[in-house]
Amino acid sequence: MNIVKNAVVSMNYKVGTAAGEHVDASQPGEPLVFLCGHSQIINGLESALLGKKAGDKLAIDVAAKDAYGEVDDELDIKVNKSMFPKDAQKNLQEGFQFRAEHPTKEKTEVTFTIHGIEGDDVLVSGNHPLAGENLHFEVEILEVRAAAGGEEAALFAGELLRMYMRYAEKRGWKMELLNSNETGIGGYKEAVIEIHGTGAYSALKFESGVHRVQR
Repeated sequence: MNIVKNAVVSMNYKVGTAAGEHVDASQPGEPLVFLCGHSQIINGLESALLGKKAGDKLAIDVAAKDAYGEVDDELDIKVNKSMFPKDAQKNLQEGFQFRAEHPTKEKTEVTFTIHGIEGDDVLVSGNHPLAGENLHFEVEILEVRAAAGGEEAALFAGELLRMYMRYAEKRGWKMELLNSNETGIGGYKEAVIEIHGTGAYSALKFESGVHRVQR
């Protein structure tokens, strides 16, 4: 079977910058497993894998624009602590991440990371650490198979969970994952979360229903 959308792919990989700096690699006996076509790996790598099959060994160069994007200077900013929800202010520290709208692009959300705090000012960046880097991958494809029953539904459940996590984060609420049953491709068969914060119950009390996942 060749790699197509909705195929489950298992592969070993090594990745470094174009300058030869090591970035990451799969561990022996622990290949990367992903569902093709669902943005689980960077676009440039996924596009290069389409049509390939188990046993293929590939060297793939991915330009920055097709990896983690070019550096956007508008995403390196200084924000006053007062701009954050009161419930979130006590959690502000280096490494803390949050979702917010792009400073100049309407309806575009970005994940920001705090890189430092200077008095009442918080230094944040929405650039990925590998933004602006051309990447080189060495890949060995181990297995390609069709998604089994429930895997796509579990992936959708995972996307729902992450949506609620981002929403809680944006509102400054505290969230705790009480129980979960993960699949091997980034999905969840089950997840139970608890959310605390001012207005959380009022905002979420009607969040229920049934979703059907169909190709």
